[in-house]
Amino acid sequence: FDLDTELADIRNMVKGGMAPSGQRLKEYLAACFEKGETEDKVDSLIFCLADIFELQQFEAREASPDYKEALVIADTRRYTIKEDRFAVSEKNLHSLN
Repeated sequence: FDLDTELADIRNMVKGGMAPSGQRLKEYLAACFEKGETEDKVDSLIFCLADIFELQQFEAREASPDYKEALVIADTRRYTIKEDRFAVSEKNLHSLN
């Protein structure tokens, strides 16, 4: 899996107005993590994701869960979120009444 070639292919798709699948983006991220190349490569993918979200906005489409997951993975530089980050606790609940 050549990271540079894959990123170039992803960029070309986006420049051509086509959005690569969210699964493809997540596979690219997995390869970056596996090869220990998360800095520049992941930052470049974040810019591609921004362009994809812009394309979807022009088409009045909501971003798919795969795109959102890819963005979270790229932004946090990890595949898992600690349980306490998404768990709702009693003390964090506020009544709207």
